[in-house]
Amino acid sequence: GALCVGAVADDAAALDPVVAFKTFAVESNEILLLVADALLARDERLARFKSPPWDEVVARSAALRGEEPDDALLASLRDLCAHAARLLGRAIDRRLDAADVSTLVGLFETNNVGLARTLPADSRCLLGTALFDLICSANHDCDPNCHVLYPARACAPDSPLRAHLVAARDLAPGDEITICYVDDQAPTADRQAATADYGFICRCARCLRAHDDPSPEDEDEDEDDDD
Repeated sequence: GALCVGAVADDAAALDPVVAFKTFAVESNEILLLVADALLARDERLARFKSPPWDEVVARSAALRGEEPDDALLASLRDLCAHAARLLGRAIDRRLDAADVSTLVGLFETNNVGLARTLPADSRCLLGTALFDLICSANHDCDPNCHVLYPARACAPDSPLRAHLVAARDLAPGDEITICYVDDQAPTADRQAATADYGFICRCARCLRAHDDPSPEDEDEDEDDDD
C-alpha cells in the first residue's frame, strides 16, 4: 500500500513524508491511520455515512450532556487535523485540508464499531474500531432487535476481521434493524449520556419507560453511584 515504507534508514526516515505522517498519527491519534486508508481507497460506500467535523462532534456531545464547551480542546483538534492534512498530503501527493481529515474522523467517531485482534508476535489483544457498511448503517435502540457478534476466534491472529449482525428476536419483513451503540446493561441515565457521543440523547421506548416508571435496577445502581 501507499503507506507501506519498508526498510528505511534512520538518516532517511526524518525526511520521508510517509514516515513523518505515520509517526505523527501513532503519537497523536491512531484513527488518523484509518483516515489515510479511507482517503487512499476512495471507497464510494463512505458516502452513505454523514457526520460533522471532529471538533463539532465533540462540541455537540458536550452540549447534549449539558457541559460547557472546552475551547482549548476544540482548537487542539482543529490544529491536529490541519497538521495531519499537511503531512498526509505530502505523503500521498494530494492536496488536502483540515476539513478532509476532520470530517472523516467525525464520521468514524460516530459510526465505527469496536473489534479486537491479537498481534502475531505475542499474545496481546489489541482493541480497535472498524466501519462495516451494513452494520454501521443500523440505528440505535437500547432494546435492539439485533446484536453485533464477532467470530469465536475474533482475537486470534489468523481470524478474519468480521462481524455478524444477528437477530435478537423474530423480525418481520420491513422491520427496521437496530443495534445498541452503548452498554445496554448500564442505567438509563448512563446510556443516554453515552449516546451523546453519537449526536443524540436516546429517547427509545426503553428509555422513556424508565423515566415514566424507573426500574429497581436503575434506582439501585444510581444509589450505588452516590456512595
